[in-house]
Amino acid sequence: MTWTAQFDVQTADGLEAIIATSQSTVEQALARLLVARHLHTPTVHILERPRFGPVQIPDHGLKIDVCDARGLGALAYVGEVPADLNGGGAFITLAAEFVSDPPALYQDLGGDAVYPPNAVIPLDRVRAALIEFWEQGGQRPTCVDWQPVESW
Repeated sequence: MTWTAQFDVQTADGLEAIIATSQSTVEQALARLLVARHLHTPTVHILERPRFGPVQIPDHGLKIDVCDARGLGALAYVGEVPADLNGGGAFITLAAEFVSDPPALYQDLGGDAVYPPNAVIPLDRVRAALIEFWEQGGQRPTCVDWQPVESW
């Protein structure tokens, strides 16, 4: 099945929905995030996945913040994952190697929630995770490590 990823980016110009249906369009969406001056943390979800509630919230999601100048980023995932991968809930990336003096990356830019330093990963790992998220229809990517968090 071919999946459709929707990247939501809120800038001073308003809410921009970037649609990605291939690896190259996922990479183009990331390129857009690298240059956008966003007001809220960008999110991505798969349009073919279920939604719930009166406002039809996706049953999964991935938040993205990146620092192009440093080649770093961090991700937050919410949704179901296989039981052998800690069940469902909210997770943030877990760095394989600690980055000294990481930039401030926001899990929730509107609420000023900053990712902890151990969540900051190289930009190439962010790219790989976004591609896997799209390829696997919104499942939590396995190409990066995760740690549970209280809220998405």
